[in-house]
Amino acid sequence: MPISYEGLQLEDAYKLDLLIDSRLILEVKSVEKLAAVHFKQIKLYLKLMNIKNGLLLIFNVDLMKEGVHRVFNNSGI
Repeated sequence: MPISYEGLQLEDAYKLDLLIDSRLILEVKSVEKLAAVHFKQIKLYLKLMNIKNGLLLIFNVDLMKEGVHRVFNNSGI
């Protein structure tokens, strides 16, 4: 995901896992336990791309439904 700051263009500043139809960001994790930084990461992506919805998926769970976390951008889109 490219970003621009004070006239400087950074082409590979951030790397999204999946962007679906320019409306949904999926971040996939395979960690023991989700940390606050994982939620902050996807919220930053949502804010920078001006997207409202995201999903944080963690695969280290017994049932996949326990590993799906909805994340929203509430910064006034």
